This record gives sequence, structure tokens and C-alpha cells, in this order.
Amino acid sequence: MIQVGGIAEPQHFNWEVRPWHLTDGSIGGIIIFTQNITESVQINEELKHAKKNGGFGK
Repeated sequence: MIQVGGIAEPQHFNWEVRPWHLTDGSIGGIIIFTQNITESVQINEELKHAKKNGGFGK
């Protein structure tokens, strides 16, 4: 979780870091992919809560 300025709730992110290569095969740098997965995490938590309380998956 990361606390983002201006947003009350902590945010969840999925990060992936990969190298990119030059034509000679050497590493030229890195590429960073970032995806905000906060909504998916919240939905999963709600489903777990509903299942625990008998409101889902009986």
C-alpha cells in the first residue's frame, strides 16, 4: 500500500520492472510498468467478507 497525496485511502499498486535491450544485446535501460489495483483489492476484500459472513458461496 502507498499513501498518495490528495487521496484519503491508501492505494495498492502492481509494479513490474524489466530491462530493455540494445541491438547488440546489452541492457540499454529499464522499463517500469505501474498499475493501480486498489479497486480490485477492495472487491476481493468485500467478497472475502461476504463469504465469511455467509452472504456468498454457501
